[in-house]
Amino acid sequence: MKTSEAKYYRVQFGPPGSRGFAGEGWSAVAIILITCVILYLLGVARTELGIRLALVPRLFWHGYLWQPITYQFLHAGFLHLALNSLVLWSFGPELEHRWGRAKFLRFFLISGAGGGIASALGYMGSQFPVVGMSGSIFGLLAAYALLDPNRIVLLFFFPVRIRDLVIWSLGIGIFAELFTSGRGIAHWAHVGGAVTGYLYMKKDDLFRRSRNWYYRKKLERRRRADGVIENEAPAEPAEPVEHETH
Repeated sequence: MKTSEAKYYRVQFGPPGSRGFAGEGWSAVAIILITCVILYLLGVARTELGIRLALVPRLFWHGYLWQPITYQFLHAGFLHLALNSLVLWSFGPELEHRWGRAKFLRFFLISGAGGGIASALGYMGSQFPVVGMSGSIFGLLAAYALLDPNRIVLLFFFPVRIRDLVIWSLGIGIFAELFTSGRGIAHWAHVGGAVTGYLYMKKDDLFRRSRNWYYRKKLERRRRADGVIENEAPAEPAEPVEHETH
């Protein structure tokens, strides 16, 4: 792709015409960020309540089924919160403007829940809490990669296509989980969030393909059954043989 044809993404504080935190109600991005900041300032992640709200794999498999939702709003430290907030504030408003507040919030929570479940599976039996909205953010990035795969974003001042950024980030994350200690980063949450976001974006197409496959197989079975019936049809009776009498 020629440089002149590339589209560069610039950080914007809300979509064109939006009123940000005021107007006809706060945006989903604003609600998410304010919730995360309040919980961080209250220090919830470091309390007993925080353990119940974070994603703790051992607890999740023992009935704490709400954790894939609640862990998204907790953060381990200021830098963790700041980086996640920056990415959400950079990419979220445009998708929310395109989808609307309700659909955006639903997509955000579902992607994050997918990341949480992936963490519960990947760290089976672990008692260490997983926190943060990175899984949700990777779901948003996966959506961008589907909607506009050739969009150029600046990564440390270097231009890169959003699709390549997502693929490389997930590849590095999987490698880190399989062959290194992971350095305290829940890469499975990133992978799970991206995969969940991708499947959610493709759900209508996947449903249509599955339905077509089902009816095609059903028709094939019916045709085979009809063929068996035709092959097993009784033969016509032989003509009677006349015998001469003496």
